[in-house]
Amino acid sequence: MLAGALSWPGRPRLDNFGTLGDGSEARSPRLQRSEEVVKEVAQHFADVLSLGRPLSVTEVPLAQARGLTLGADVPARLPIPPFTNSAMDGFAIRAADVQPGISLPVLGDIPAGCTTPPPLRPGTALRIMTGAPLPPGADAILQVEFTENSDQNMLLDPPESITPTAVVCAGTHIRRAGEDIAAGSLAFQAGTVLTPAHLSALAALGYASAPVHTRPRVGVLTTGDELRAPGADLLPGQIPDSNSLLVAQLVEEHDAVARVHHWAGDEPTAFSADLDELAMDVDLILTTGGVSAGAFDVVKAALAHRGVLFEKVGMQPGKPQGWGVLQAGGATAMQRRSVPILCLPGNPVSVFVSMQLFALPLLDKLLGRAVTPYEEMFQPARAAAGWERKPGRVQFLPCVRVATKVGFPEGNGADYQAGNYTENQAGSAAKDGTEDEAKQAAKGGMRDSTETPANGPVEGTGGSKEIPGLPRTAPAEEQSVTEDPAVAVQIAHMPRIAPATSGGSGSHLIGSLPLATGLARVAADRACVAAGDDVDVLWLKAQRR
Repeated sequence: MLAGALSWPGRPRLDNFGTLGDGSEARSPRLQRSEEVVKEVAQHFADVLSLGRPLSVTEVPLAQARGLTLGADVPARLPIPPFTNSAMDGFAIRAADVQPGISLPVLGDIPAGCTTPPPLRPGTALRIMTGAPLPPGADAILQVEFTENSDQNMLLDPPESITPTAVVCAGTHIRRAGEDIAAGSLAFQAGTVLTPAHLSALAALGYASAPVHTRPRVGVLTTGDELRAPGADLLPGQIPDSNSLLVAQLVEEHDAVARVHHWAGDEPTAFSADLDELAMDVDLILTTGGVSAGAFDVVKAALAHRGVLFEKVGMQPGKPQGWGVLQAGGATAMQRRSVPILCLPGNPVSVFVSMQLFALPLLDKLLGRAVTPYEEMFQPARAAAGWERKPGRVQFLPCVRVATKVGFPEGNGADYQAGNYTENQAGSAAKDGTEDEAKQAAKGGMRDSTETPANGPVEGTGGSKEIPGLPRTAPAEEQSVTEDPAVAVQIAHMPRIAPATSGGSGSHLIGSLPLATGLARVAADRACVAAGDDVDVLWLKAQRR
């Protein structure tokens, strides 16, 4: 079987030229599978992850390694701190020499950056700055604030002597070499995703680069003769290409590199040529559009015989999906490259949902990160407003966190601000408002949706009372309650959500997508969600940080 072939349990093995693994001729995947078969979302998640493996490990300069994943354990080359030093501006002394009313002569200065501090003589002091090495013979630092005339003791020239105003113990304000990380000890394990703090620590440990999994290069190819560049003049029937930006920016936000290819039209030969060119220089290909049942669905027409399987997944939006390994390049095995490819629907919200559920987890795997299992991607929440939907497929509804009503009689409570807009506004938008009204409602109550209502003050009629673990996300008057604060805590720990638009999860509603802070998952057999119902939510990246 060729390198780009697909193989999975219970299904025929197809190579990239439409033949079975035993060499016999095979029909296209679409003809082999019943049109009525609908694939489970969790199975498609698993199939997509099976396409990739962590990319090779290479040394990358620290300044270019943010967001990448360590491919090997990293020991400490240097200890942190690298030498024993002062934690305060003050005076290096021997603790036994500090007696009430006894002055100590100051024999010199030890600035930060000093490489050979002079030894401390008994009964004397050396002025020392924060971070400067501790001189031989000293066992404590006397803060400048604990000396007479302290405001004069940090002028350019050191004082002739100091008179301590406090007693210090040996070890006071001294940072010992290696007390944070000892030289030779394990600093960071393979699989660690490097943040700015990690990069700073690695520099402090003596590294200029780090062994990381290669940053994936992702080819982005949109399809459709109707597409034009954003901002271009449009003729009737033409639309701006919004998918290229959507996919590329999600890829870049996920610490990979996007290589946007000029969108192909609806002609299979031209599309295949663009795809082959792209495949020679990327680690993953993402296409949008051309995967459904249309007469001009170029992606399916061009790839169904090249090892890409097109299936119906039981989700809304995003039902048509394609996945596989594309083999492109020359006629010999040495000239060919096998590249995972995901073929997403063309509607922007379908693209967005498919990226969150499938493409970004696959990127995690290529990056060498731990991939969150499908079910663990979702967190419990509660509907603040109800909505109806057509059952039959699992719904992934763009949603917003909303302010929750603490649950007291009308006039006795106030909204607790937990997200984007209030529960009353959300209900109006979900029931009968227009899309513009929903947006306006959202703008009216906008807050920083990255805040989690887990701690902060709640005021009642008896005055202010702090509830442990609850950050303030709104003025106190918006968080006041009149009864047991434990009720507010219980509600605060269960995020409330509402539809991001009055139009449901329709794949055309890209204008409302920027309001969304999560995707609410609704089981396939549910025809409606009522206010107060429990739902599962996949919080978008900004919400998970």
